[in-house]
Amino acid sequence: PFIGKTGHAQTIKDIHAIGQRTAGIRRLGSAALDFAWVACGRYDAFFERNLKPWDVAAGILFVTEAGGIVTTIANDGDPKTGVSVLAANPELHPQLRKVLQAA
Repeated sequence: PFIGKTGHAQTIKDIHAIGQRTAGIRRLGSAALDFAWVACGRYDAFFERNLKPWDVAAGILFVTEAGGIVTTIANDGDPKTGVSVLAANPELHPQLRKVLQAA
């Protein structure tokens, strides 16, 4: 995360929690591109907190049309707000949500 971004400490916790269970974490810096790569299968998942609706709107459509699941990390609201978002395939999504919720 860049300097001054809201939620920096939580982002580090999220990366640590996921990093303990994966071969690697990649981030291109564009939520729309990250969503697109989940939709086409280049990424297994995408998660982030503190985005804006315009950062996630098109990406949510990409992933859901490709058969993926997009929710908030806590599964407690609308991911279109951008407050938190988790996108993945139906098999991986609940596992990642559990790890991120514990972070």
